[in-house]
Amino acid sequence: MVLVGHSMAALHVEAWARLRPGRVAGLVLVDPDPVAPGGGRPFDPASVVAGWALRCGVHRLSGRRWGSVLGWGGPLLRRGAMAVTTFGRQDRAPGRLVRRVYGRLPVGLAVLAELASFPEQVARVQELREGTALPDVPFEVLAPVARPELEAIAGMSARGRLVVVPGSRHMVHVDRPDAVALAVLRAAGLR
Repeated sequence: MVLVGHSMAALHVEAWARLRPGRVAGLVLVDPDPVAPGGGRPFDPASVVAGWALRCGVHRLSGRRWGSVLGWGGPLLRRGAMAVTTFGRQDRAPGRLVRRVYGRLPVGLAVLAELASFPEQVARVQELREGTALPDVPFEVLAPVARPELEAIAGMSARGRLVVVPGSRHMVHVDRPDAVALAVLRAAGLR
């Protein structure tokens, strides 16, 4: 199978490929978090804030008073993130669906938990990098711009390469789904 991971999920894809190399036919990392090999556990302000919010009991923010805040806060953050991480500046997902998904407390808590765990996830992948090789499969890193950290990630494999995707920002898969689809086809040996 060809594994595809965007942003923080690229860490999950890399770990899975290292742990189950026989099941992987190719890897496509879409604008992964730029954690170069050997970088160690990063300091990440978003993870600090997310951890603080979880420790302060944000999960108790339910009921009448806070339910309405959560109902508009999650979708508002989603729309804002899409505006600054895409060239489209408009979320393609229907507003009703965004409200139904991102207006729910469990979704907000999952996002906070993922952000809070980022340094630990990086540390665990760094441990894997030290002792477990990537499979010898096609490996592409797609990004809006070339950066040394991304070159280093692509360089973890002899078959790795960084592909700059013009006309995209962090949400490469939203701005240029064609580029992601072509990378998957190349990794599968179909192009």
